[in-house]
Amino acid sequence: MSINGRGYTFNGLKKLAKICRQARGNSSYREFERITGISHGVIRRIEIEDSKMPEYSTLEKLAPHTGFTVRQLQAIAMQEEDLIETEQKYWIAEDIMLTVRQLPQTEVARLAKMIIDYIVEKHACKDN
Repeated sequence: MSINGRGYTFNGLKKLAKICRQARGNSSYREFERITGISHGVIRRIEIEDSKMPEYSTLEKLAPHTGFTVRQLQAIAMQEEDLIETEQKYWIAEDIMLTVRQLPQTEVARLAKMIIDYIVEKHACKDN
């Protein structure tokens, strides 16, 4: 497997490209630039795998939109699987919002309904 000078594998960068595309979702490159502060050209190069490993500052800006930490994104790019948590943990509402923002609007609406149903059910159980 080919590795560039910094230890990132081509397969790892391919995974990073997929993560970036998922984080961008239906947003345009320019809209995602506005959201993340990452140049639309850099985003595009990451996604089409026409990029060496992005700078640490780029990963810092990308990480909050992916559900991964900067270190996890680096580990993915280097294919250091032992450093990557296989199960994402959600501790606060902001954590889950990273995933929600990637969903199509129809799925967001379904999720909202499920949450409301859950709250109503939980409240009804307390009343009994």
